[in-house]
Amino acid sequence: MICIVGWVLGMTHGLKKALRVAGQAMLVAAVVIGLSACGQENPQFQLANTDSASMMTSFENGQASMSCGLSCSMSYGSKRRLLKTVYEEGEWEDLAQVVLQIGYNNDQSWFYLASAAMGLGYDDAAEIYFDNAMSAGTTKCQGLIDVCDGIDVQYLAAANESALVAKHNKRVFAQKTQPAPAVDNTASTPASTAPDQNDTNTQDTTSTVPQESDGESENDVRLVDDGSTFEVPVLINGVLPLNFLIDSGASDVSIPADVALTLVRTGTLQPTDFIGTQTYTLADGSTVPSPTFVIRSLKVGDQVIRNVKATITNVNGDLLLGESFLRRFNSWSIDNSRQVLVLK
Repeated sequence: MICIVGWVLGMTHGLKKALRVAGQAMLVAAVVIGLSACGQENPQFQLANTDSASMMTSFENGQASMSCGLSCSMSYGSKRRLLKTVYEEGEWEDLAQVVLQIGYNNDQSWFYLASAAMGLGYDDAAEIYFDNAMSAGTTKCQGLIDVCDGIDVQYLAAANESALVAKHNKRVFAQKTQPAPAVDNTASTPASTAPDQNDTNTQDTTSTVPQESDGESENDVRLVDDGSTFEVPVLINGVLPLNFLIDSGASDVSIPADVALTLVRTGTLQPTDFIGTQTYTLADGSTVPSPTFVIRSLKVGDQVIRNVKATITNVNGDLLLGESFLRRFNSWSIDNSRQVLVLK
C-alpha cells in the first residue's frame, strides 16, 4: 500500500498530462504498468547494469542527463522517502547514483543531484544542476498536489546557486586583485668581468632601473574579462562579492531574485530595507512592476557608496550597475586600453 501511495503521488503531474493528451485509455495503461512496477520494487537501492563509473564522471563534469518523464515517475515516487532520508543524512554519492539511475526530469531530482554535487565539492556541476531545477521546462514537484516532501525546492535551489556563484566570484576576485610577485631587476655581473671599483669610467651596473607606472590610481577599478564582456567586481553590503555589468540605461542598480534571496538569507537585507514597488519600462516598451529596496553599501575598488536604490529582477536577469550608483560620482568612464573603470 505504501508503494502504491508513493507511486500515485509521484505520478500526479504525469497523470494529469496523460489525461489531457491521450485520454482515459492511456491513464489506465499507466496505472497497470505502475502497479506492476510497485510489486517488483525493492526498498533498497538497486542500480541497473549500467556503466556506473561513466555515469558518475558525467555527473562530476556537470553533464548528467535526466530526460525521463512519465515512464520514470513511478520509480521515483516509490523511492521518494528513501531519497529524502539519504539527502538529510548527507550520503551524497548514494544520492547521486540513485537519482541518476532513475533519471526522472523534475525539479526535486535536479535539486537532489545539485546538493550531492555541492556536498562532494563539484561546485561547477552543482551550479548547473541547481539552474536545471529552476528551469521553466522542468516539471515542478509543487503543483496541484505538493509532493516536495517538505523541501522548498525552488527557494533552496536559488539560494544555494547564489552562494556558489558568490564563492566562485570571490575566488576570481581574490585572484584578480592578488599583487604580482616582486621581480628582482638587479643585474648580476660575473666575477671575472666585475668592474674595478677604482675605475671612475665604468658604469655602475647595480643601479636601479626606474619602473614604468601602469597609470592606475585609486580612482581606477580593474575590470574582469568574462570572455565576452567586461564586468566590475562589487562587494554588496560587505558580505557578497559579485560581478556587475555597467548599464547607464538602467535607472537603478538591478539584482536578480536569487541574489536578493541570498542577502535575505544572510541577514544583510532586512524587511525595513524595502521601500515599495516601482514600474519600469523595458527596452521593448513594455512595463513591469518590481520591488525596490536600499542596498546599504556597494564597494567598488576603494570607493564605498552607501544607501543605493536597487530593484529586483527575475532569476535569469543580469547584475547591473545603473544610474542610482553611477550618478553618485562626478564622472565615470571606461578606459578600454587599460581595461579599467575610472570613477571620480
